[in-house]
Amino acid sequence: MIGAIMPFMRDVLPNNCLPCDGGHYLRVDYPLLYEVLPGALIVDADTFLTPDLTAVFLIGEGNGRSMLDTGGEEAHTLTVSEMPEHTHDYTAAAASVATVVAPNDPSAIPSPSVSSPAGGGQPHNNMPPYVVVKYGIVAK
Repeated sequence: MIGAIMPFMRDVLPNNCLPCDGGHYLRVDYPLLYEVLPGALIVDADTFLTPDLTAVFLIGEGNGRSMLDTGGEEAHTLTVSEMPEHTHDYTAAAASVATVVAPNDPSAIPSPSVSSPAGGGQPHNNMPPYVVVKYGIVAK
């Protein structure tokens, strides 16, 4: 089980586990863990990192994702390209002025009407319901 990531619902991790918080540790203290970790967590011949799983969800490897890849965001502000196609209704002003224009007059091209802005442009929560746990990696 060396190298297994485990969720814990306790304040203090068991003695055989290290916190998954991106901390630095010495190979001499945890030689078996050092041997099974992926290269991205090896700092040098004497030091390694635990994976930093603070405030993130875990997702399985596959579908173009490799171990230790990261992605996603806790809050997100939609861009125009992410919004569904839609229209806005608006009401024309009660009074209008008629203008006579000469043929082929560029000013005769009607200008587009724009509705009033809506929304605040603020990011929205981007997470499913969750329960917080403490992650540890089996080191001994």
